[in-house]
Amino acid sequence: MPQFTDSTGRAWPIALTIGDARRIKRAGVLDLLNPDRNDPPLVHRLHDTETVIDLVWLLVEPAATAAGVSEDDFLRALDGPAALRAEKALRETVSDFFRDRRDDQVKALETLGRLIEAEVAVNLAVLDDPQTESQAQTYLREKRDTLLSAAQILPPQPATQPTAGT
Repeated sequence: MPQFTDSTGRAWPIALTIGDARRIKRAGVLDLLNPDRNDPPLVHRLHDTETVIDLVWLLVEPAATAAGVSEDDFLRALDGPAALRAEKALRETVSDFFRDRRDDQVKALETLGRLIEAEVAVNLAVLDDPQTESQAQTYLREKRDTLLSAAQILPPQPATQPTAGT
């Protein structure tokens, strides 16, 4: 069973059953029982942070309630790294739910996970590239110079004086 830890170190097992899917559908978050009826499609919805966090909460809510953890306390313990761990665990449990019934959904979710990891890797590579910083500094210098040049050619604006009664 997939699980993740929040920022306080609490471990949260996350599983998905037909009963959970019905509760999620009734909550108006997503229809996991009829994945083709979601608009936008399921894989797009599982790329939306708010939807992901709503699903994670609904799946851990019974355990959280039993542990005396409110929704607010749970959400406060989802910092960036914990939210990423929760998202990965959610994708895994949803994949397990669909496995052998809707392998197309499994493939889409696995592809989504790989694409997110690849996107982060590319972004990090670009940000770590010394040329990126140099280009950003050049851009900012040119922007500053343009603004300073424009300020020099604009006529000074007279200060406004408050009128009587204001």
